[in-house]
Amino acid sequence: MQKIDRDELTAYIRAKPTGRNTRTLWFLSEGFVKERLDLPDLKQGNYVDLLDSEIYVSGAPLKFKRQRINANLLGNALFFPRWWMERIPNCDEDASEGECSSLIGEYPQNFARAIRYLRKRVK
Repeated sequence: MQKIDRDELTAYIRAKPTGRNTRTLWFLSEGFVKERLDLPDLKQGNYVDLLDSEIYVSGAPLKFKRQRINANLLGNALFFPRWWMERIPNCDEDASEGECSSLIGEYPQNFARAIRYLRKRVK
């Protein structure tokens, strides 16, 4: 995102500010680069989900008025694991529980706590 020309990106978003993909790009760009684009907040249009919950396992949405986005990531902009829905039914829950438990022991306590929290949200 840092390599994208900010003026070019702003012009692209300004051309179609209410498009779902445009809003997603706008939201992620400002989130990753930590710099507001020279664009006014959206005043109309429905809120759209950042992740399509038919494809990804998603979390409880947080509303962002600026882009009218429901940020339904598991985690936040700095750490957001993504699981595809199609892979969930085929997994062996007991095996994945054991694998996660063994991985948790390899990381610092705060990270292990975060993994346990995310696993509870997915179940």
